[in-house]
Amino acid sequence: MSYAAYSLARCPQTQKRLRDELLSPPNGYEDWQQSLKCLDKLPYLDAVCRETLRLYTPHSFPPPHWTDNDVVIPQRWINTDAMLWGPDAALFKPERWIQDSTHQYYSGGLPPAILESKHSGWSHLMTFSIGPRNCIAYRMAVAEFKTCLAVLVSRFEFVQHDLMEKVYGEVEIVDRPRVRGVEGYYMPCWVQAL
Repeated sequence: MSYAAYSLARCPQTQKRLRDELLSPPNGYEDWQQSLKCLDKLPYLDAVCRETLRLYTPHSFPPPHWTDNDVVIPQRWINTDAMLWGPDAALFKPERWIQDSTHQYYSGGLPPAILESKHSGWSHLMTFSIGPRNCIAYRMAVAEFKTCLAVLVSRFEFVQHDLMEKVYGEVEIVDRPRVRGVEGYYMPCWVQAL
């Protein structure tokens, strides 16, 4: 959630697009505050959530419990590899997730290298790992993330803080935001009620 606030504060146009969708939902999704099924299908909210979890996967590396030597590829690298995601792989661009060419923010959809991949990760991502060791609670995590983000963005505006330029992630068990020169974990962000 802290990285979602970070991304939305740094991309006010994206934040406005998301808020517009939440305050004036498309036909069939008006009941998103009462129905998880409606909330889950909001196209721009879904795109923002997927893009946040692509760029800022909470768990960057698999746990170090190996019995044999092997090649391990960090999850964050797979989620941001320019050979797979294109030259804008490092940018926060939720529009890449919109596959419906009639949607007002459609920008071409996912790159062919991603659409044609055969791995079984959630949304073509390594965010929740894949295979028998994937996160068994990923659906609950995504539902909680979408619910919290929708409620916050519909009621508050995230505004960029000067210290955001010094934010970096530090991985302990999960990636946590830190600010260079400041002790402890936190995400500097101004929040204004709407």
